[in-house]
Amino acid sequence: MQDLLLLLLLLLLAFQAVKFLVFEWWRRRRLEPPGPFPWPLLGNAAQLGRAPHLAFGRLAATYGSVFQLRLGRWPVVVLSGERAIREALIRQGAAFAGRPPFPSFQLVSDLWTSTCRIPQPAKVAEEFWELKSTSLKMAKVGDP
Repeated sequence: MQDLLLLLLLLLLAFQAVKFLVFEWWRRRRLEPPGPFPWPLLGNAAQLGRAPHLAFGRLAATYGSVFQLRLGRWPVVVLSGERAIREALIRQGAAFAGRPPFPSFQLVSDLWTSTCRIPQPAKVAEEFWELKSTSLKMAKVGDP
């Protein structure tokens, strides 16, 4: 009898967990732009093929001028058409500013900053003016 109750309890817990996961997935999907269903691990990368620009055109015809893809585990919002691009970049520019924290970007940026010094524009300008004024002073001193 106890085994039956334990099995029933485990089945109930499993059902609740699946119900919760499906509800969360559905809620998240409802708030996101439309798009094709992504494959596990690959996302929609396989659907883009060798000519992604043509695939974007086909997907825009199906899902509209704003749609979402997944490249791996990263969600990517694609804007297709002048109206959608103007709305995103001009009217809502602050919301779309920035880049996602891709691990490859982080690796390259850490490697770049650790191997060489990136000059600051203000410092370069200051050094240029100092060199120029020193050169002019030396040229005036040397003139008879």
